[in-house]
Amino acid sequence: METVLGRGRLAVKRVIVPFILALIAVLLAALTPAATAPPAEAEEVWKNFDAVADKVWVNKFGGITIEGWADCTQAVEETYPDPADRPDVVYVNVDWDAIQYVGRTKVILAHYVSEIATQCYPVVPGANRWWTWSPTGQAPWWVYSADGKFAPGAVAVELVGHGELGDGEDTVNLFLRSQAVLKAVRYR
Repeated sequence: METVLGRGRLAVKRVIVPFILALIAVLLAALTPAATAPPAEAEEVWKNFDAVADKVWVNKFGGITIEGWADCTQAVEETYPDPADRPDVVYVNVDWDAIQYVGRTKVILAHYVSEIATQCYPVVPGANRWWTWSPTGQAPWWVYSADGKFAPGAVAVELVGHGELGDGEDTVNLFLRSQAVLKAVRYR
């Protein structure tokens, strides 16, 4: 048989427990980073552009060089809706990682960070070539691997590209990431 005192405690539990849970939820919501962080002054804007690797060359010493095309037309058109305001040329850098598997256990890796910007002309979609050229631009820039020598055959290529449109507060960052498996061929 239940006493009056027991029923009173049960009634208090039914009221206080939901109240405490609600209070904890309110305090947690107030302490989340979104609620306490100051508003951002200038938000970075990122736009994607297209770039594809379409040729992989290997020289007789096992060095590798890669080339392809870039297209910044869509990013420029989205950033500058008025054709009169659009830039004639955009500068982008295309970096790459190359991986070649030899047998079941060996992997040959190469990494290239572009120090020379590629010109991308938004008025000529899809016709902008990029390459791993030497600083003089006269010959391919060969990248060698500490893991071994590249050879003709399948090479997995991952591109990471970046660039900018505008300057100051109106800067729009360009970014790309793409992957492909290409057949490396012997350089003539």
